Amino acid sequence: MADFVVTITDQGRAFEAQQLIYGYGFEIQFYVLGAGGADPGNPTLALPLNLSVTSLPGQFFGPQPIDQSRLLNPTCCQFICIAQPGQAVGPISNLGLVATVLSVPAGSPVDAPVLGSTFLYAITNFPLRYKSASTRETFNVTIKT
Repeated sequence: MADFVVTITDQGRAFEAQQLIYGYGFEIQFYVLGAGGADPGNPTLALPLNLSVTSLPGQFFGPQPIDQSRLLNPTCCQFICIAQPGQAVGPISNLGLVATVLSVPAGSPVDAPVLGSTFLYAITNFPLRYKSASTRETFNVTIKT
């Protein structure tokens, strides 16, 4: 089991602002894993976050449905993401949460998101770790606000 804190991407922050103005609705439903979050010269170090990305660097797994979500307190949510045996096998060094657009009110701007579309909401980088085909790995993910 691993505990991670993700940071909201620029795209995620933009959707939050537009949600307040236009009433868009979205929900974090998926997670993705990649191998693009560790320093290639020293894989024991995580790279600094690039919050302007719109897809997870080095993504090789997902989007996969989140297994469980819950409120830890009124302002902090947690997502439980489980990679089963045979899934996400290999080096892993970053994780992303993906949101789905669930509602777009009538009268929204011309460039409004498409209902059912997805976007990278939050990410984290961490030192390189390996997942074998026989293991099950649980990622406990909270959002840094």
